Amino acid sequence: MMEEDNNSLDELVVIGYGVVKKRDLTGSVASIKSDDLKNVASSNAMQAMQAKIPGMDLQQSSGESGSGVSINLRGARSMLASNNPLILVDGVAYGSTLDLNPSDIESMEVLKDASSTAIYGTRGANGVIIITTKSGSEGKTQVNFNASLGYKKVSKLVKTMSPYDYAYYQYELGSTDYGNYNDLDIWKSIEGRDYQDEVFGRTGNQKQYNVNVSGGTKDIKYNIGFSHNDEKSIMQGSGYAKNNVNAKINANLNKWLSLDFNGRMAFTKLDGLNGGADTNESSAANSVVANTVRWNPVEPLSGTTDDDEENSTSTRRNPTERITDTYKYQERFQQNYNVGLNWKPFKNITFRSEFGYGWKYNN
Repeated sequence: MMEEDNNSLDELVVIGYGVVKKRDLTGSVASIKSDDLKNVASSNAMQAMQAKIPGMDLQQSSGESGSGVSINLRGARSMLASNNPLILVDGVAYGSTLDLNPSDIESMEVLKDASSTAIYGTRGANGVIIITTKSGSEGKTQVNFNASLGYKKVSKLVKTMSPYDYAYYQYELGSTDYGNYNDLDIWKSIEGRDYQDEVFGRTGNQKQYNVNVSGGTKDIKYNIGFSHNDEKSIMQGSGYAKNNVNAKINANLNKWLSLDFNGRMAFTKLDGLNGGADTNESSAANSVVANTVRWNPVEPLSGTTDDDEENSTSTRRNPTERITDTYKYQERFQQNYNVGLNWKPFKNITFRSEFGYGWKYNN
């Protein structure tokens, strides 16, 4: 039997501009704690929130490892402008994208409606995500280490035509590239190429580990974390590696003055093509992924042989050739620092000054 607990009405909820009792809260606020994120094997904090916030729609831009995530809170509000919410990390605007490891997060608050986001003005029109990173606490130094290992494999491939079926299909279209009707049976003894298996047939793996050191005294507290993510994708020739460093220091300089420092760095390496339009393709319909399904399993009788490949003027390349003959590599490096100085000249009065610096490098 379930029993009512009216005491929960007195719980406090932290919102963007203060603290109110839960029974007095009119806006929509959702909260996620670190325990909800630490068991998700993801290198992206936004992906770790998948299916945990009602009204939040997360979509990965492509199937490529390390690709970005678009966020919609309660639907899209604009046809042309960005619909991503404002992201605040430890009180500082982080932009509309997040490159933070889930293990560094203490809690997330998601403000979804107008009354909750009003204090942020037009920047909060698409919602606000308030992130608080882990801080050190007074006491002995604590060291936490977590590691995970996972494997990836395609569970089911799209069923495609055998060489005989494909040759018969071409004959029905009026083509004689695969021979006359009386010669089609020869294709039953020919083994065709399965480009799906060649491109997506390998077993991928995902390795993650992170270490966190925290502690401090009455006057200075610190929390330093490092995380590494390494992924070998199921797509041939593609992979992903990412390193995150997060440091947070809180220090009391004297009786009236205190200092807060946050520093974050992220270095990402991406290998290989992605699943959508790439290598100057006009659309995703011409992508490597689409062609693994529809590419002819056998070459026509009039097709180019390996002997005269150098002299061929054909620009057609099968999916395997396009992957092995195309080199694509990306590097991303991002740094974010913010410093806060708190001066408390009188009881219940605090002046705070903040400085933030962000730097991105993409190659």
